[in-house]
Amino acid sequence: MKGVRKRISWKMRLLAWFLVVAMVSGNLSQVGYAAQSQTKETTGQRVIKITEKEIERILDRDPERRPELELKDIPFKGETKKQNVLDEILSLTEGKILIKKQRNGSSLCLIYAEKDGLDIDFYDEDAEVDEDECLIDFLEIYTVNAGDKPVEYKVVLDSDTMVIEEATSSEFKVVGDNEDFTIATDSNAVKATDSNASAEEETVAPVAPPENGQTGDAVPPENTAQDSTQEENKQNSTEGTEGEAPAGGADQQEPAENGEAETPSQEAGSQESQETQAQPETEAQPETEAEGEPETEAPAAEPTEKETEKEPETDEPLELSRSIRERYLVTSSDDDEEDEGAGLVSLSFDEDATEEVMESLQEEGGIVSRVGAGMIKSTRLTLVPSTPFFEAVTEALGDPDSAEDNQVVVGSIAVSPDKTGEIMAGEEFHLTVNYAMNAVPPYSYNGGTVSLYTPNEVKRGTIILTVPRELVLPQQAVYRQEAGENAIYNIPVSDESASGKMVLKAYFAGNGRSGIGTAYEMSNIWSAAYSGFVTAVDPTDASSAVEYAFCDYGQRESLDEELNEEMYRWELTSPDVWAVNKEITSLNGVGEQVTLNGQDAVKFEFEITVGLDQADAPAVGDANYFRPGRVPFESYQLTDTLTLHDKKGNPTDITPLKVELVPEGVNNGSPLVAEEPVLNSAVITTKQYAAAGHPGEDTGLYETDESAPALTRYKVTAYYARENFKLDFWDPQVEDGATYQVKNNVTIDYTLSNVNGSGSRPQIWDDARGYYQFVEGSSTIRLKKNLLIPDLNETGELTTREVPFDGTYGGYYEGYAGFTLEKQDEEGVFQVYSPKILEGGVYKDLENIAINPVRDSLDGEVPEQGTDGSLTFYVEPGTYRITETELPEKTQPGSNMELDGQGQAYFEVTVKLDEEKTVTFENAVRSGGLQFAKLGYEYRNHGLSDKADPLGGVTFELFDGQGESLGTATSGKDGIVSFFPLDAGTYTLKEVSTADGYILDSTVYDVKVEAGKIARPRKGGADQEVLYNLPNQSAARVVKWLATPGPDQDTRVRLTGQAANEYADRFQVEYRDGENWLKYGSPLSLDGSGEINLDLPVYMNGKTDGAGATVYRVVESVPDAYTSKTYNIGDGAYYQTFHQDERRVISREFSLEEAREQGKPAPVQTINITNIPRSGIALTKYNAGYGASADDMKSQITFSRAGAGAAEFQLLRKTGEHSYEPVGRGQTDGEGNIAFANLDIWNDNGSKIEYYWYEVPQPETRLEVYDSEYAGGSENLLQAVSGAVIDGVSYDSVLLAGPFELTADSTARAYAYNVAQKLPVWVEKQDGSAKETVIWTDGDPQTQFEFAVYRLNEDGSEAAGKPVTLRNDGKPVFLDPGYRYKVYETKHPDSYQGYEGRENQSDEKGFYQIIDLTKRQEVSMGSDVQEAKGGNLTTFVNRRLSRLQVVKQSRTIDLNNLLTKDSRLTDVEFEVFTEEGGQFQSTGRTIKSDDGNYWFKAGTYYVKEKSVPAGHIDPATYLETGDHRKDADLKYFMDSDRQNLYYGPIQVEESGKEVAVGSVEVINYRNVGTIRAVKKSGNTGEPLGGAVIALEKLAGAKYEEIEEIGRQTSDQDTGFVTFNNVPIYDDNGNKITYRLREITPPNGYTLDHGREYAVQLDQKDLLTTVDTSGNTLEFINNLAVNLTVRKFWTDKWESQFDHRDIRNELPGVDLVLYKWDQTGGAGKAQLVAANTSDEAAAAAMFKGLDSKLAYFVVEGEGVSGYVPKDGKVILTKTAGVYPEELDVRADGALLGGDYNYVFFPVQAAEDILVNRSGEILNERPWLQFNLHKYADRVLYNENGENRTPVTFEYDGAQRTFYAEELKPHKDVNGARFEFHETPLSDGLEAVLDGGTLIDVYETGTKLNGLGGQQVDGEFDTTIVRPGNIFWLKEVSAGPGYSWGDRPQIIAFVPADQMDGFGLDENGFYVQPDGTSVKVVPYEKNAIVSADAFNYDMSGTGEGEINTAYVKLNKWLETELDGKKVYTPLG
Repeated sequence: MKGVRKRISWKMRLLAWFLVVAMVSGNLSQVGYAAQSQTKETTGQRVIKITEKEIERILDRDPERRPELELKDIPFKGETKKQNVLDEILSLTEGKILIKKQRNGSSLCLIYAEKDGLDIDFYDEDAEVDEDECLIDFLEIYTVNAGDKPVEYKVVLDSDTMVIEEATSSEFKVVGDNEDFTIATDSNAVKATDSNASAEEETVAPVAPPENGQTGDAVPPENTAQDSTQEENKQNSTEGTEGEAPAGGADQQEPAENGEAETPSQEAGSQESQETQAQPETEAQPETEAEGEPETEAPAAEPTEKETEKEPETDEPLELSRSIRERYLVTSSDDDEEDEGAGLVSLSFDEDATEEVMESLQEEGGIVSRVGAGMIKSTRLTLVPSTPFFEAVTEALGDPDSAEDNQVVVGSIAVSPDKTGEIMAGEEFHLTVNYAMNAVPPYSYNGGTVSLYTPNEVKRGTIILTVPRELVLPQQAVYRQEAGENAIYNIPVSDESASGKMVLKAYFAGNGRSGIGTAYEMSNIWSAAYSGFVTAVDPTDASSAVEYAFCDYGQRESLDEELNEEMYRWELTSPDVWAVNKEITSLNGVGEQVTLNGQDAVKFEFEITVGLDQADAPAVGDANYFRPGRVPFESYQLTDTLTLHDKKGNPTDITPLKVELVPEGVNNGSPLVAEEPVLNSAVITTKQYAAAGHPGEDTGLYETDESAPALTRYKVTAYYARENFKLDFWDPQVEDGATYQVKNNVTIDYTLSNVNGSGSRPQIWDDARGYYQFVEGSSTIRLKKNLLIPDLNETGELTTREVPFDGTYGGYYEGYAGFTLEKQDEEGVFQVYSPKILEGGVYKDLENIAINPVRDSLDGEVPEQGTDGSLTFYVEPGTYRITETELPEKTQPGSNMELDGQGQAYFEVTVKLDEEKTVTFENAVRSGGLQFAKLGYEYRNHGLSDKADPLGGVTFELFDGQGESLGTATSGKDGIVSFFPLDAGTYTLKEVSTADGYILDSTVYDVKVEAGKIARPRKGGADQEVLYNLPNQSAARVVKWLATPGPDQDTRVRLTGQAANEYADRFQVEYRDGENWLKYGSPLSLDGSGEINLDLPVYMNGKTDGAGATVYRVVESVPDAYTSKTYNIGDGAYYQTFHQDERRVISREFSLEEAREQGKPAPVQTINITNIPRSGIALTKYNAGYGASADDMKSQITFSRAGAGAAEFQLLRKTGEHSYEPVGRGQTDGEGNIAFANLDIWNDNGSKIEYYWYEVPQPETRLEVYDSEYAGGSENLLQAVSGAVIDGVSYDSVLLAGPFELTADSTARAYAYNVAQKLPVWVEKQDGSAKETVIWTDGDPQTQFEFAVYRLNEDGSEAAGKPVTLRNDGKPVFLDPGYRYKVYETKHPDSYQGYEGRENQSDEKGFYQIIDLTKRQEVSMGSDVQEAKGGNLTTFVNRRLSRLQVVKQSRTIDLNNLLTKDSRLTDVEFEVFTEEGGQFQSTGRTIKSDDGNYWFKAGTYYVKEKSVPAGHIDPATYLETGDHRKDADLKYFMDSDRQNLYYGPIQVEESGKEVAVGSVEVINYRNVGTIRAVKKSGNTGEPLGGAVIALEKLAGAKYEEIEEIGRQTSDQDTGFVTFNNVPIYDDNGNKITYRLREITPPNGYTLDHGREYAVQLDQKDLLTTVDTSGNTLEFINNLAVNLTVRKFWTDKWESQFDHRDIRNELPGVDLVLYKWDQTGGAGKAQLVAANTSDEAAAAAMFKGLDSKLAYFVVEGEGVSGYVPKDGKVILTKTAGVYPEELDVRADGALLGGDYNYVFFPVQAAEDILVNRSGEILNERPWLQFNLHKYADRVLYNENGENRTPVTFEYDGAQRTFYAEELKPHKDVNGARFEFHETPLSDGLEAVLDGGTLIDVYETGTKLNGLGGQQVDGEFDTTIVRPGNIFWLKEVSAGPGYSWGDRPQIIAFVPADQMDGFGLDENGFYVQPDGTSVKVVPYEKNAIVSADAFNYDMSGTGEGEINTAYVKLNKWLETELDGKKVYTPLG
């Protein structure tokens, strides 16, 4: 029995193997169980065989030698995609063992196990089997299909010893291209038992017997152990097989490691090696392989005899044998979830069934399933035991995997909306779903009942909602599937919740797409189902758990219960109302002058905005357009109407030359296109409008369809002929600036989409106005009138001079110059013309064309005008004649003037627009004049210049013979004096005033004038051409002297050098004016030589008769440093007068003589002035006494200058024996100086004066005076003078310092010292702890002590007054000698205890010490140095305290090294505590952090932070409570409620020589951290800079509140994006969650869509680079590329001559961009955008495209007249838009049409060009017509034989002629034809009624070849472009010919359009008026010929006439093979 049980166990395992390994990749659409002999495979089926030995061998192999999945195994194309798929599979199978891999063309099968080896001999039947040891824990089978079609697989296992405990199902899709690849879970797999599966999927595939006599490979398991050794040897030959298995099945084995093919054993009795080779179905389509590898089927093995016998007689599929079905229910499932226990259940059956079970399973040969294209999938199966209990369960619940045949209602469900009726698309409402389990049916068991399934427990429960397709549940989007008009939501519920309630957000999609009135409904019953699985457990076997599916509708207890159905209904409504706005966008509303088709035009630009109504205006902003209730337009039209108003504001019927309308935006992804411009029409319309959608999501906006009408802007441009806006330049409205108005009115007619057909059609409108005017402009004529007067040239010869007829000469010649103005008209005739003048900015008529500078009696009505001799007026451009009709008196036309027939001077002048021309008329005068030159000599270097120069400003007066004055004339700069005009006669001339600085010439001159000549002044009978003047100046000199008084005479020296500076502005020249002296000029100064040079007028007021020369003197103001005296006349040249009181010296008087001799200087007068010098005395005052020295412990006598007012002195001058008089009194200045200046040096007798100093006494000082600064041994000049009389007052004794005498060259000096009577003493402070002296400095306040010193009276009491205070700074204090003093310590630092001295030296002020200075001597300049010792030194001793310090650290992150960084926090307050008996007691003291100046006695202390610094985290939020005073790291105590946190203990020791310090460090973490992300290139993996990343704060229970914190740009070098100072906790102490997402990609890259991170910071991890799930904060961008495509055309006509195909730019053509995922093979290219080739370069640019996609740029619609080359076609629009998709072949060729396009394939990652370009070519076709004109008949006046009568109008009358055929025909020259063109769309009826005249031609003008001969009767037209109708109309017959009654019109139409015209049988088109048109077809790029006929009129006597022709040849010169080639041009 033991062996039997083991065999049963093996067979059970085998059964499990067969049921599990059949889990293959793919959608499990059919599962078939049948005998192997009946299995028939499809074309795409693959058989995978795996044996027990193969599994064992792999599992036992060293890991290094096991099969590995390699890149070459992956069937996808592209290295990148291969690698991505490989990486994904390796990730999914990490830790698992690859058992087998088999590659079949474009598919790959992989089998993995999760057991690292099996230590058991499976072939030893007697071996003890440990069930746990021989289990494989997990098995997975993956199939990767890279092909286009599903592939079926069958797995066959040969084993009877292994058991699989669990199998899983996974399904993935490969999404994306080679560069951007993902594998996503496929949620749309359809189960085989799904009610929605297709009939094909639900049908078990029929299994047929093998064809052609082939045998299967399946064998019974009975003999599996036979010949194990041989089999093992054969299997060993396959070790290491990892290569690609050929398709066809198991008998086509993988190559063995030794390179030999592995074959099954052929021994008889070894059936184990015989495996069935399934055949593919002939009907199946062959699989398309991803890499193009051919797939072959190996021939199948022949079936064995035994298998042949087992073939059934029917084709019906066989089920499992009855015995198996009685014991097991076999089901399948392809759920994606991994469900524990879903693989196998424990089985128990008797031995007798074993063989049957195994045999049946072997015969059934495995399971067939399919895998879809581009998929990776695995599936699993379940067994259900067939026991009475499970039969009852199955009867009640049906198939475990199918809920369709349930007989009980497991659960109930109800659904209801919170809103019905009218609703807006996109408007949110809610569906409430209630679900619950019903009572469980009982099962009778063992006398009682048990539940058929577990009550109140549902697994994988699902709410299935079937709703209208447009109803969206946004929060359940992942559970949505669409089915026809409905959508199905499979919403999972919790396994723990068998009953519950859901409130689901809902809205209707189609916002912006669905019309008003769209209705929806759903049932309250059939719209909701409750499904899931319940678990049934057989009470006889607790381990036999099976899950059963259920699906129930409505609220009912049983299937019999009727349901009351109710329909929920909704109908869409909308608030959409539209508005329009119109604005002029031309600058300032004024039109712009442009050129349109060579014509001057004015352009007006308007902008129309159409949008949803918001306050009667179009709304802006996304929120207005992406909201609920949007509705599309049913109809829409915009009409724009323009009206031109004239300058009076009246509307006109003038239409624009052209109107353009360009809409902006897109509609359904396609850009709006410009409307076809309208010509000569004021109305333009469009039906285009923008439409835009929005995904909604979490943006705060609503999901809106792309067809929703959006804000649309239109640019309207109107062009008017510029001439419509013209104003005459004199029109008064010119100043208005904008006279003409263009009013633009826009109207919008629209209808909103309404399914009920009742939509309204509202109309809205708005208008705008533009302005323009232009002035043609004027021309300017300047009319000048000049007089020709007599003059003398440089040689004195008589000539004429031209002067203006202005205000000067107008007074000489009365009357005026009058003119007429005439303008030449178009016929060349001059007509009188009235010009304009400009007055006050306004044009006025010029009534008198005259130059009249001075009004006089001869002027008549002519006003004064043209005072400058000219007249400017304005005229229109043209040719004018100006004639002088009136001349001023005494003038005649100049000799150079052209005269008309009446002797009048005239000019003809032509002026252009804005041009100015000057016309000058000359008149000669009839009179004489007087002229001479005036010269003057200049005064230079105290004399006259060598030559005279022209002298201007000299005035002469002219008198006639009677002595009457005729006026004056003044010489100009050239010195010329003129009197003109003068009548002939005798005159006298006199100089009446001269130029400044010159002496008047008093001579009277005679003058004699003759007519037409220039006279000269006469003196002594001789003509004087030049008259001279002399300057009114001469010279004087002042010399300065200094005198030294002497007993006998004074000694003088010249004052020079620096001393002269003291005499600045001290001298004044005065002149006598009668009895008075007046100042002449400004004060004067000495030069460096002590002199002053004077240039003075000889005559002050000019020379007059009898007046003498002017008298002068010099007055000196004597400086204070000098004095002077009077020198009498006996002193000769030094004569002067000194006025002591005024301190003035007055020189002698003097006058100057005229310098009359040219070139000789006048005699120089010398004036001497003498002064006597004075001097001064000064004293410097010093304060002296004991002071500091370099050593503070010593003091010596020092002195320093006294300050301001420190002392008062009196200076005395000794006047006699003991007699003194005060000189001055004063106090010291800031430098201690006092000085007296300007003191006399000499007495009157020449002796020196003595001076003495007297100081007002100063207390407590000793005075000492010296004549130099003090030095040891200096003599004190202070002396006591007895009986002194000072200023008349007698003194017994007085202290005077002197005598001092003065010198002229220096100041006498004295030095006075006041020595203070103070002695130095020192007070010393000693540290009692360190036994050293403490010196206080400013840098350490903790060493500062202060003391007070009190002076004592003789009785020991304190003297009155304030004490002296001092510090222990080591410096002395200075006290008065002769007294005793008390010293107290008044202040000690916190770091020391107070001073405690001897008890007998203390009082109420404290302890003191005594200083005794009663025996010290007077202090003088010679006193000795004092030291700090002995009696000079007093010592105080104190003990030092210890420091208590808190170091407060702020901790943050250092981004340079990514380490934490601490920084000190100062001034954070802590309260100090001590601990007594476990209680913390406050010391009452507060200290601040980082401040060590807190002093305490030795002891143990604690500190408590009063408040955490702002911006830091309170440690109480994260530290643990309790006693942590013994922790090694941070010592503290915190109570349980976290209210009190004490840091410590802090141990403070006793201070010694060094200060003892007790301290504690307290760390606060900054409540900010750093978030760092990295930006990388998806192409290279390198860092990327320039990306903008946003950091957002998430708040709210569901993070619905979002606040942007900031944005940062990634670093160029590192790619880092760093956000610093990011808060960690919020105000409530909760951690903050942030979101990180990309806003803007780097320049040249695409945006990383959808990648977001949730991030939190921690106080001990202040820098984070991962999100809350541990994912690295990383953003990836792909490189963006730009495509530029240029459009060119070549001229087909020109190219045939120059052979160059010159490319010309072609703007205005649509270039349409499509994208294609090149890695996916053949497929669809999607529309991206459409641009138009621009005007600048005929280029269209597409920017920012994904570098991982391929692109097509296809030529679309555009400019007519150009066609693609080589017969290609353009892409056309349907309903105004281009196709959304185009079919693409795998090789990148577009299908659906031979389009004209350029292809941009995907670039290799390492060779990406960012800017790529291409070209698309067109050609411009040509067309030329040739006409041959000949006469085929001759006409006669009379009938004859073979003549035919012909009647037609000839010479204005109907006439009949008789025609006879001409043989041969005669070519006709001279016939003229008009050549016209009209659009093809106008049809033939437009011929003669319209079109464009191209040219006129004449027959007989064609030439053949270069220089060729004329071809009679023919002509060639010019080259034209095909596409239109062209026609030739004969307008005159050749001379001697007539067209008679024959058609003279020939039309040429495109050959492919001939069928569109109604032609008669002769090919003529007959117009309604009867006119016949001959129609000739044409092809492009060809010369089309036609014939025309005439009658020869020679038979009528009106034959040919002689004509002559001029031949004009036009040739094209080209070069071919180095030679010039000439080709005629049409």
